[in-house]
Amino acid sequence: MNERASTVLNGRRERIERILSEDLESLMPVLSFPLSPDVRRYLREGAEDLYWSELEWENIFYGLQSEEIERVEAGIRSSS
Repeated sequence: MNERASTVLNGRRERIERILSEDLESLMPVLSFPLSPDVRRYLREGAEDLYWSELEWENIFYGLQSEEIERVEAGIRSSS
Protein backbone atom coordinates (compact mmCIF):
# COMPACT_ATOMS: atom_id res chain seq x y z
CA MET A 1 0.00 0.00 0.00
CA ASN A 2 1.39 3.39 -0.90
CA GLU A 3 1.70 6.29 1.54
CA ARG A 4 -1.33 8.19 0.22
CA ALA A 5 -3.62 5.16 0.48
CA SER A 6 -2.35 4.48 3.99
CA THR A 7 -3.02 8.09 4.99
CA VAL A 8 -6.55 7.98 3.57
CA LEU A 9 -7.32 4.69 5.33
CA ASN A 10 -5.94 5.96 8.63
CA GLY A 11 -8.05 9.11 8.33
CA ARG A 12 -11.18 7.08 7.67
CA ARG A 13 -10.40 4.75 10.58
CA GLU A 14 -9.93 7.74 12.90
CA ARG A 15 -13.22 9.28 11.69
CA ILE A 16 -15.12 6.06 12.35
CA GLU A 17 -13.52 5.76 15.81
CA ARG A 18 -14.56 9.35 16.62
CA ILE A 19 -18.13 8.67 15.49
CA LEU A 20 -18.31 5.45 17.51
CA SER A 21 -16.38 6.96 20.44
CA GLU A 22 -14.46 3.71 20.62
CA ASP A 23 -11.26 2.19 19.28
CA LEU A 24 -12.00 -0.13 16.35
CA GLU A 25 -9.56 -2.73 17.62
CA SER A 26 -11.65 -3.19 20.76
CA LEU A 27 -14.72 -3.90 18.61
CA MET A 28 -13.05 -6.67 16.63
CA PRO A 29 -13.75 -10.16 17.99
CA VAL A 30 -10.80 -12.51 18.17
CA LEU A 31 -11.52 -15.61 16.12
CA SER A 32 -9.82 -18.86 17.00
CA PHE A 33 -10.83 -20.48 13.70
CA PRO A 34 -10.54 -19.53 10.04
CA LEU A 35 -13.55 -18.09 8.24
CA SER A 36 -15.19 -20.09 5.47
CA PRO A 37 -14.89 -18.73 1.92
CA ASP A 38 -18.62 -17.87 1.95
CA VAL A 39 -18.30 -15.83 5.14
CA ARG A 40 -15.18 -14.11 3.85
CA ARG A 41 -16.97 -13.22 0.59
CA TYR A 42 -20.01 -11.92 2.52
CA LEU A 43 -17.82 -9.73 4.74
CA ARG A 44 -15.76 -8.46 1.79
CA GLU A 45 -18.88 -7.55 -0.18
CA GLY A 46 -20.31 -5.72 2.84
CA ALA A 47 -17.06 -3.80 3.24
CA GLU A 48 -17.05 -2.90 -0.45
CA ASP A 49 -20.64 -1.62 -0.20
CA LEU A 50 -19.68 0.56 2.77
CA TYR A 51 -16.63 1.86 0.91
CA TRP A 52 -18.63 2.88 -2.17
CA SER A 53 -21.33 4.41 0.01
CA GLU A 54 -18.71 6.51 1.79
CA LEU A 55 -17.34 7.73 -1.54
CA GLU A 56 -20.85 8.71 -2.64
CA TRP A 57 -21.35 10.76 0.54
CA GLU A 58 -18.03 12.49 -0.13
CA ASN A 59 -19.30 13.38 -3.62
CA ILE A 60 -22.55 14.74 -2.14
CA PHE A 61 -20.73 16.89 0.42
CA TYR A 62 -17.85 17.98 -1.85
CA GLY A 63 -17.70 21.75 -2.07
CA LEU A 64 -20.41 22.41 0.50
CA GLN A 65 -19.82 24.88 3.31
CA SER A 66 -19.98 23.58 6.89
CA GLU A 67 -23.39 25.20 7.46
CA GLU A 68 -24.79 23.45 4.39
CA ILE A 69 -23.38 20.12 5.54
CA GLU A 70 -24.96 20.58 8.97
CA ARG A 71 -28.36 21.26 7.33
CA VAL A 72 -28.08 18.14 5.16
CA GLU A 73 -27.08 15.98 8.15
CA ALA A 74 -29.90 17.44 10.26
CA GLY A 75 -32.38 16.66 7.48
CA ILE A 76 -31.13 13.09 7.26
CA ARG A 77 -31.40 12.60 11.03
CA SER A 78 -34.92 14.06 11.14
CA SER A 79 -36.16 11.83 8.33
CA SER A 80 -35.02 8.58 9.97
